[in-house]
Amino acid sequence: MNLAEQWRLPDGVSIIMLPARLTRWKGHSLLIDAIARLVKSDICCVFVGDGSKNDNYRRSLEHQIEKLDLGDKVRLVGGCDDMAAAYMLADVVVSASHRPEAFGRVLAEAQAMGRPVVAADHGGAKETVIPGKTGWLFKVDDVEKLTDSLEQALNLSLQSREKMSKTAIFPGSFSPFSIGHKAIIEKALPLFDKIIIAVGKNSKKNQYFSIRKRIKWVKEVYANNKKIQVTQYEGLTVDFCKKEKANFIIRGLRNHNDFIFEKDIAQMNKKLNKNIETIFFITPPELSHISSSLIREILKNKGNVQQFLPKEINL
Repeated sequence: MNLAEQWRLPDGVSIIMLPARLTRWKGHSLLIDAIARLVKSDICCVFVGDGSKNDNYRRSLEHQIEKLDLGDKVRLVGGCDDMAAAYMLADVVVSASHRPEAFGRVLAEAQAMGRPVVAADHGGAKETVIPGKTGWLFKVDDVEKLTDSLEQALNLSLQSREKMSKTAIFPGSFSPFSIGHKAIIEKALPLFDKIIIAVGKNSKKNQYFSIRKRIKWVKEVYANNKKIQVTQYEGLTVDFCKKEKANFIIRGLRNHNDFIFEKDIAQMNKKLNKNIETIFFITPPELSHISSSLIREILKNKGNVQQFLPKEINL
């Protein structure tokens, strides 16, 4: 059973989604009030998030829905293990939190999938949402402004929605491209319309393989995937993003040390270009020990590295 069937979503209506656990400060009640005010009637609002630890709040939301006669328009569907599939169902994704959040993960993920977003104008949303381009910001706790933003988002033309399609850059030296890199790409693919694997030159790294070989190997891995583009780049990653009209950078995290290192780079990139958002993906635990540098070290000592490489690459 797919999510649309599981959540009993009606056909032919616009889906408004608020992905957040059921807790008062996330703004569910505010969104319900906005739904009641919408002129557009062919809509369904879906609250995606675990509410098992907050029964009283869930009951208060159910009472509000019943009082406003919105039983056919609002669904509380519980948690979801496949948010990529959930976002695909949404026409608009909302973040209505009463208090600011440092990083708007929901907003970043939704925008990465080309979904227009409507968010309270504070916290991470101010950095993540580009008003009029990737979504709308409304005054915190202002139900009228939220309603107006929802109306604009729901009335977007198909052409305008297509302009919100998302491209991400996955930069690296990939010397060589490993199954760890491939795992990160597999996690990112459902979230983006196009991923550009940018094989670059790093001044701090003595490349063991030529740029030609590295590009060739990655192209062979993704020869049959039309969403993947492989190319060479030099210079600042943010400049390459601008050239390719990409607002997202993909990075993989194997451990705490990776996070510290990547966080600093992400913050610097944000300073250089405020429209750039870095999306972190956690490497699967069983692959977290793999690194290109260790693979090269094994090769230098004439060891077999095939178990660490995609099957398309033979060294």
